[in-house]
Amino acid sequence: MGRSTGAAVLLLCCLIGRSDGQEPGESPPFNITMDELDTECWTWQRLLDGTFLEGADPLPLEEVWLVDQCAEKCDARDDCKAWSFDWLHRPPCSLMSGVSSGQWSSMREHNEQFIASGKRDTKDCRPIDARRPCFEHNIRLLWSGISYEYTDANLTMEECQAKCYVTRECRYFQYTKPNICYLKNRARWGNKVCSEGSTVGFFNGRECGQPSLLTPSDTDVSRLKAQGLLSSLQLLYESYPTFNVSQESYDMVNQCGCYWEGTVPFYEHDEDTNTTAEGSAVLLREHRVRLTAPRECQLLCQGEEGCEHFSTGSKICQLWKDVKEWVPKDDPHSDWGAGPALCPRDRLDEGLLCDSSFYRQRYTALSLFVLKVKDVRVPMGDSCPMEINWPSLGWIVAAAVIFLGCFIMASVSRAYYEKTTNVVSVMVAAIAMFDFLTDMAFVARSYDEKMLWVFWCGLLHLIIMMMFNTAALITMTRSAGKQGDYYRRWMASLEEHNRHYRTATAIIFFSSFLHLGTLHLFGSRLFGRTAFSLQVHQKSFLFFELLTLAEDLPQVTLQVSYVLLNSGSQGIPSVTLVSLLTSVFQILKIVLFGLKYALSTVFPSVALKSHMTHMDVESQRDPSIYMASNPSRSVSSAPSKASNGKEIDRDTDRQTERHERDQRLMGGWMDGWMGRL
Repeated sequence: MGRSTGAAVLLLCCLIGRSDGQEPGESPPFNITMDELDTECWTWQRLLDGTFLEGADPLPLEEVWLVDQCAEKCDARDDCKAWSFDWLHRPPCSLMSGVSSGQWSSMREHNEQFIASGKRDTKDCRPIDARRPCFEHNIRLLWSGISYEYTDANLTMEECQAKCYVTRECRYFQYTKPNICYLKNRARWGNKVCSEGSTVGFFNGRECGQPSLLTPSDTDVSRLKAQGLLSSLQLLYESYPTFNVSQESYDMVNQCGCYWEGTVPFYEHDEDTNTTAEGSAVLLREHRVRLTAPRECQLLCQGEEGCEHFSTGSKICQLWKDVKEWVPKDDPHSDWGAGPALCPRDRLDEGLLCDSSFYRQRYTALSLFVLKVKDVRVPMGDSCPMEINWPSLGWIVAAAVIFLGCFIMASVSRAYYEKTTNVVSVMVAAIAMFDFLTDMAFVARSYDEKMLWVFWCGLLHLIIMMMFNTAALITMTRSAGKQGDYYRRWMASLEEHNRHYRTATAIIFFSSFLHLGTLHLFGSRLFGRTAFSLQVHQKSFLFFELLTLAEDLPQVTLQVSYVLLNSGSQGIPSVTLVSLLTSVFQILKIVLFGLKYALSTVFPSVALKSHMTHMDVESQRDPSIYMASNPSRSVSSAPSKASNGKEIDRDTDRQTERHERDQRLMGGWMDGWMGRL
């Protein structure tokens, strides 16, 4: 999550080892004499040790809690030659008649106002910004409260500061609108959080005016603009507060707006049954550490696998996942805070992840079909690698060539053969064929030693699907319904006239292995060939297409599962395109068949007219096809102008004789063709 686990563990060890708020690593003591001490100024971050005043113990915290007070106590006594103040030790102020050693403190960034030493009658020589620091606006201090006596006193900010000056152990005040005064004793940098409308000041600090609004640098903005991602710029602007905060006074302004005050995840745990209430978050770990700053707790969350949010109080840091609800903390003075594992600035520092989301935002979703996804991180402002996925691109080109070629071929046939060619049937057959090729490509592509079960499942499904297609074809040809009649008449006409009978038989048999949808090619009337003159009953074919979709659903599910399980560091594999195309093909086929069936149902006159036009053209080429396909119509429309009964009888006898011959021919064809199967 952007931070190493080792760093987080090291931070935890440091926090646990700090029982009183002091960090380890103090510098070793050194020898020093009274003559070596500065005769004019105090020395900050240095402690002195030596001979204490005779009969005087170190001054307790009840009497002295500021550096200025300790220096004043030494100045007031003639026997005091030097003093040393360390607010973390009890008692904090030591008055000495002689010194022998010194030691530098390593906590400069935390306590530079409260560790100092010096000779008698010296002064604080620091600049005024250090001696009387400016108030910090829109900043709040967590914890370290020593008094909530004035929260309802309706004081002004000046009155709140004055109360701090005279209150024991008060070193900082916090003034929050409307007129709420808190007294604090410490202000570590990590315990500061952004809070609009709140002001923090030193006991003797001063008002310096509102700071200016912090905004991203032009360099950062220009670099992120080059990526063309709105999300990157949004992250950059979210890394800065929307209100004025001084960068100099608060080093963690990039966490402004990232932490939530006074709120924690909803969590109810029954210790008797060791169960949690419904809707409770998952508590991953608790760190019992005193004064854990939000940032420190957040770093621990980043080092914990699965951690999504953190919450922290004065003595605890909790790491969470699966947070469903946030609730306010009961105690208004508990200073609880919470936040996500990564703030916007952390996400910027991590860099940009070149995953599918990036390519989708930068180049639209279509780019996933032709670009390889590397799943690597690059610094914000740098470009993600662009590499063509040639297998996927080749698959798209092949599909485009096949579909365009089929459409052109069908359109030419329709224009040349008086619009009897069914372009939709040709396209459906092409889609069905490519669908089967897609399934085969997936099975071949999924052969992976780590996931062999996907390959064997796909291969087994492919075999079952082909067997099902063959059984469905046999069922249709032997059925007593309309479609079975259409098949038998069509094959009878082919065998009678020896027109591509063996070729058609082989193609029909082979097409059952491909896909039932390819049979629509034989009903497309392509180029006016007898082999493509099969009459298609839309209702039956729509039913079988729905069955085909049902048998393809396991294949699509398997493909999607393979993609999800295999889309790790290698990015999205080319089989993703195969899966998407398969799903699209299935939907396209059902839409086309449904539309065709709806048209033939809602507008039967149009379908009838198209059928009659087709049969008229066929009868002109070969009257026997007309007679075999429409015996009833041949009787009713046979050209005869005879008005006597003998001519009518002769026509009737001829029609009966031809019909009986066709029946014998179809029976012989069925026996022979089924024998071949």
